[in-house]
Amino acid sequence: MPDATTYLELSEDSGGSHKFYEVGVTGNAVTISYGRIGEQGQVRTATYADSAKASAAAARKIGEKIRKGYAPAVLGVRRRRPVTRRQIVSTRSTASQAPVLWRFASGAPAFGSSWARSTRGWGTGRVMSTR
Repeated sequence: MPDATTYLELSEDSGGSHKFYEVGVTGNAVTISYGRIGEQGQVRTATYADSAKASAAAARKIGEKIRKGYAPAVLGVRRRRPVTRRQIVSTRSTASQAPVLWRFASGAPAFGSSWARSTRGWGTGRVMSTR
């Protein structure tokens, strides 16, 4: 039986987040469960040197989640909802030429990374001009 358990939820009406975060402290162990509301979620357990350090770690995690928008809730009140998929709209690019990321010392444009083998191992090629 846990010494203390805190259950938090973050649910946006717009169809975004709908998730839970539960922190339980039992002696010197902290068990964290998280995932989508209505699903089993994932569980992680960490053990600390004593119960005071475990309680402090749990309080720190709860504080982080509250700052992110989670709020205390009652387990089982909110129900699972279907995952909403965002519609992706793609438009044709108006660029007439690929961007020049950097130029070689000769002035020739480079459009990506240049990898060169040196005596010290693999690394990036030398950049002589950043224009």
